[in-house]
Amino acid sequence: MLICLASVGSFAQEESTEAFVKPGFMRAFGCFAFDYRIHQNVWDYRLHGFLEYFPEERISLMGEVYKYLDSGEDFPVIENNFSVGTGLGYHWPKKRLDPYVYFMAIGNFYDSQVMTETDGVISDKDVSVTSIKGNPGAAVGGGLNFYVWKYLNFFVQVRYHHTFIYSPIQIRKMNAFSVSYGLGFNFQTKKK
Repeated sequence: MLICLASVGSFAQEESTEAFVKPGFMRAFGCFAFDYRIHQNVWDYRLHGFLEYFPEERISLMGEVYKYLDSGEDFPVIENNFSVGTGLGYHWPKKRLDPYVYFMAIGNFYDSQVMTETDGVISDKDVSVTSIKGNPGAAVGGGLNFYVWKYLNFFVQVRYHHTFIYSPIQIRKMNAFSVSYGLGFNFQTKKK
């Protein structure tokens, strides 16, 4: 940890006013993400993979994958969930700091659980799983990258996604805020 902090301090002393991000720049990360589902008041835990390419200094093409791991529910509405997204980002790079906003179209694939009650009580025997379904959604978000080295960055990303789950009993809103953070990788694909 001390080595990371020392390297950040040494990079901060550089005098270059030039942005670190150039056309051809690529960035990727994999991490745990935490989702808060607004309508169910539940936290979900997911794996989050992200890939980004910069055709221009301020514009990026983005793709991401989320894989559901677990939630705080006794009988989760989602049995399995996998979502993929693609979109555009707009950046305001300044030296090694890179704040951005983005919009994504997402496809959400899931098995949902249908719960029934026996004498007013839900138990394991009353839960059945539906077949895999898919539905579209959308996400908006923003984040901040700090490029520590030509191959590494620290990042934090927050997003709001809007989607539904359709089951035989009801349509449930699955709107959520997601937070991802950690250490990412980056490299330049074009020669200067």
